Amino acid sequence: MTTMTVREAGPDDLAVIAGILAIAGEHMHRVQDRSHWYPFRSAERFAERLEGRTSYLVQLDDVVAGTYDLSERPEPYHQMDRWPSGDVPAVYFGGFAVLPGFWGGGLGTRIVDDALERARAYGHPWFRFDAVSSNEVLVRWYRSLGFTVTSYLPVGELEVTCFERPLP
Repeated sequence: MTTMTVREAGPDDLAVIAGILAIAGEHMHRVQDRSHWYPFRSAERFAERLEGRTSYLVQLDDVVAGTYDLSERPEPYHQMDRWPSGDVPAVYFGGFAVLPGFWGGGLGTRIVDDALERARAYGHPWFRFDAVSSNEVLVRWYRSLGFTVTSYLPVGELEVTCFERPLP
């Protein structure tokens, strides 16, 4: 099996993270007709989103293949009543992307497992995030990983599915 390493991203990695997200967004746009990450936001807007978040770069052997971030701060559009335990502190997972050439090989599951392990260190009881509801394959995949759908939330022209899972 290929060796996966994950490291905390630094300020010099912003362009790499933005590139991974932009490539994944372009692929979803062209192959799946999804435009929620396309065209990609400006570098300034992207940098603002990462403030207060810890970003990670994921490598397979010597190739950067994915990224994600964790935060104690929900997304600005989150409505806390969408989670049954919305008033309880949680770790929020976001900015998750895998380069398309690595899709389907189990890397996403390995990344989510890594994120869950790192999230435990925050000491909060919940792990939360959302995904675009119309991406049925992704929603099914998150459910297969043990995440519970708590609600649906309109975000602009999209609807997102809100997920959570306890952190033991």
